[in-house]
Amino acid sequence: MRAISGSFHRIDKNYLLNSKGKINFHPGFSTTFGLFRAISLLLTSIVFMLAPGQRLLFDKLGFLLFLVISSFIFVYLYNRAIKRSDNLAVYVLAESVILAIIVALTGGLDSPFIWYALNPVMIASAYLPFFMPWTLMSVYLLFSILEDLYFEGANFSLLGFFSNYLGLISALFLMALAFQIFSGIYRVLAVQSQALEEQQEKLTEAYNSLEKNHQRSKSLSDFQREAVACKNTSDVYRKLVEYAEDVFPLQKAAVLVLDSPTPFLNPTHQILFTVVPPDIPHNFISEELNLAELARRWSEPGKDEVAISEDNSWLSLPLRLNDYSIMAIFVGWLPPGKSFANFQSELNFFINFAQQTVCNIFNLKRTEQTMQRMTALYEAVETISSRDDIKEVIDLFAAYARALTGNKKVIFWLDKTSVKEDSSLNNRIYTVKGEKDVLPESYWYEPLIAAWSRIQKTPHSVEHLVYDSQGKPVARLLCMPVKSRSHCFGLLAALQPKDAFNTEEVMQTLSFMANLAAVAIERNIAELFSDKMLLLEEQNRIANEIHDSVSQNLFSVVYGAEAIIRQGDTLSPNEKKQILQAIRDVTAKTAKELRLLIYRLSPRHRGDHTFVSELEKQLNGLAELNQIDIDFNISGKEEYLNAAIRRAFYRIVKEATNNAIRHGKSKNIKVDLLMDPFESQLFIQDDGKGCDIDLYSTNAESSARKLGVVNMTELARSLQGHLNIESKVGEGTKISVSVPTSPVPEN
Repeated sequence: MRAISGSFHRIDKNYLLNSKGKINFHPGFSTTFGLFRAISLLLTSIVFMLAPGQRLLFDKLGFLLFLVISSFIFVYLYNRAIKRSDNLAVYVLAESVILAIIVALTGGLDSPFIWYALNPVMIASAYLPFFMPWTLMSVYLLFSILEDLYFEGANFSLLGFFSNYLGLISALFLMALAFQIFSGIYRVLAVQSQALEEQQEKLTEAYNSLEKNHQRSKSLSDFQREAVACKNTSDVYRKLVEYAEDVFPLQKAAVLVLDSPTPFLNPTHQILFTVVPPDIPHNFISEELNLAELARRWSEPGKDEVAISEDNSWLSLPLRLNDYSIMAIFVGWLPPGKSFANFQSELNFFINFAQQTVCNIFNLKRTEQTMQRMTALYEAVETISSRDDIKEVIDLFAAYARALTGNKKVIFWLDKTSVKEDSSLNNRIYTVKGEKDVLPESYWYEPLIAAWSRIQKTPHSVEHLVYDSQGKPVARLLCMPVKSRSHCFGLLAALQPKDAFNTEEVMQTLSFMANLAAVAIERNIAELFSDKMLLLEEQNRIANEIHDSVSQNLFSVVYGAEAIIRQGDTLSPNEKKQILQAIRDVTAKTAKELRLLIYRLSPRHRGDHTFVSELEKQLNGLAELNQIDIDFNISGKEEYLNAAIRRAFYRIVKEATNNAIRHGKSKNIKVDLLMDPFESQLFIQDDGKGCDIDLYSTNAESSARKLGVVNMTELARSLQGHLNIESKVGEGTKISVSVPTSPVPEN
């Protein structure tokens, strides 16, 4: 009994009221109580009607009608009271009082309705605290005692009352105890059953969660495998969109690929992007997202990068190149009634891996570009160093720096005193590459002079703001000294937009270019000096040869002629003839020696075609190495081309054919060289992939190839000629070079 009572007390709070404060109602109790109420009412009513007594039939029917009506009323009230335990206790107590009165009026403990009165006791045993059933039984016993006291009067004896009804009272209380035991056991089993059901639900939820996580993990693994296999960033973004829409409950997903990585330092600046997939219109993106607000949000350090709309209809996340630059934005739209909180962490895995993959592709391409730039630059040093005019050297380096940095204007400033051996500079001490109308010279000339003054004192990098005519800052002047270990030759400067974010990268490029320019200038000056020494040495050798042979022979001729003049009257015809024959022989010998000397000095007189032979040898080796066909045709004489033109044509052919093979994947190349006394032309045509010239000129990824184009263009320009490139995607490329022949000096 104590154990059962303890169990009742332990489960009352947990069982009677659920998590919402409502009574737990079980269909098993309802069915049992309903069946017991109906049977007990029926049996007690039959016994009551058949029992002999002085009551009229009408009175008995009245009692029965009252019981039936009250039974329906209380059943209805019980069903409603299940929601609140205090109401249930009131209703049970009310019915018990009513039934106690009926029992008292119909005979007390002798009344057959005493068994029907057990219905509230059963309900109290099932749903109310432990003391309630015993309280109800005490109410019945009290009313029965009062009824007996009323009718017995002075003859009433409490001891006699219990002696007369001891068996019945014991039976009633045992039934109440049985109700409590049964209810307690049922409740314990029900609680255990409910706990098992809850555990089953939790296990089911855990299984479903594991299954969902397994599916998402598998999808993430598939996405990682496919993303790593992608060759370009747009394919990675496309895969990210496909998997996001397939794995997560998104109506639509897209990636906004920015035209260039940006830290969003200026939220008011127009943000240019392309959409992946391309079927989502730009105006839809602009209407749905406040990109300026996102820019402001993501520019603040420490901010949560997940941006969710106020109506919970879309979510956006940045894909970063590094801590300061954003390269793309992922956007997902949810159907109504869904929440991002259910899958936000899993989505972050996909976003982070896509970001990492794109960064790897970007870094790999940047490494390839850097290697291509290095190769192109070191190849360019050969061309630059071969220039006799140092002005051409700084022109070419300025053009290279503009192509590599992507800035609209680049200046190469050269100090005349640093290259005083070269007299070709005259008053032109700097060169400018860029559009003339963009940032005119009046804006940046004074800051450039100020920067040069600072660099002369301490040769370090210098930055200056550039102002327009109204005093507003429009650009930043980045200056890097061009110096060797012993001398500072000048500076290399780039004009950069004032709000640009890649200043450090531009400065690194300028530093590399400035160091390379210093090496090229030193090498150029040294080669100029070496050429002069070689020229002097060759002049001395030729002078010695002429002095040792030609000069002596000419002296003999002069001496013989003088002898004839002075002794002509005294010499016999035979003697004159001998002297003239000697003069003839010496003259013939001198002419022969002069021819040999000229033959050694002039390939043209030897009939050599060194330039054409070397060019043909280069093309044949390139064709054999790459298993392609190169058709080389020449027209005209090699002697029409001076040394500068030959060097330029050789470099242009080498650059163009290498690009056709490496970038254009060409299988057939045709090279035509037309050498004319007034104008020479070079045509190079291939059957490669070709390119869009306009897109090529603005594509940042083609900067390494730009160096080759810049190199060829500057080579033609230095010869007062011009270069033209014609190309279309899928139709190959044609390069035409035309330079004047006779007006171009040898040096």
